[in-house]
Amino acid sequence: MRSSHAKNKTAWIGPIFGILLFSLAMGVLHHELAVHRLTDILYQIKAIPPTRVVLALILTLAGYGVMTVYDLLALRYLHQSLAYAKIAMAAFVGAAFSNTIGLSMLAGASVRYRLYSAWGLSALEITKLVLFCTITLWLGFLTTSGIVFVVHPLALPAPMHLPGISTRPIGFLMGLAVAVYLLAGWRVQRPLRLRDWRVDLPDRKTRMLQVGVGAADWLLAGSVLVALLPPTPGVSGMVVLVAYMLAQLAGLISQVPVGWGFSKRSSCC
Repeated sequence: MRSSHAKNKTAWIGPIFGILLFSLAMGVLHHELAVHRLTDILYQIKAIPPTRVVLALILTLAGYGVMTVYDLLALRYLHQSLAYAKIAMAAFVGAAFSNTIGLSMLAGASVRYRLYSAWGLSALEITKLVLFCTITLWLGFLTTSGIVFVVHPLALPAPMHLPGISTRPIGFLMGLAVAVYLLAGWRVQRPLRLRDWRVDLPDRKTRMLQVGVGAADWLLAGSVLVALLPPTPGVSGMVVLVAYMLAQLAGLISQVPVGWGFSKRSSCC
């Protein structure tokens, strides 16, 4: 009886938390769009050919579909089994909030905790799941950026204060980081321990899938931008993709302390 009463007392937390996240998302969107006129936005949207809009929507749906595989792989790593409908809902809602608000470690993790805890996962398992998904995201970023930076190098923009340097050396370093992760399983046989925490490294197949799924996620996201931009002479889809990944890199650097002199405006994409 007492536990039921306590549960009723905390039943309001979930809806209130959802309203706060939604309000925060609306505030961020309002701030980002405040410098643009609604008529200009509508004019530019109408100028996009319908076929390109449909293609962008398909790529977006495919991207969110790939995001659900993050959680599928994480649950497989944890030796947990859940219905795909539940996994897809947790992944979709978590990704939607983190992508909109930008506070991925707070928004996405909070949504996942709320849902997965109700489905029987412990706090430690959910923490490992979020960490696994975060590593998968970074592996995808390093893989995709590394490939496009090496294949089609561009000069680094002036605000990065690295004159005369192209993206190619950065691409090689990113590829090296991914290679180190993939080879770690052959060198590190025992679980990693941090006090009472035990972290088992994913097996070889899972690590390869992490890289592939993460790269597909970033590639689909960049392809949406390629699909929506008007054709421009001398600007190929690869150039747009390199610029997109470089903008993402600049945005990540801008959030690091000191930020290499970047302002937060550099993360516009």
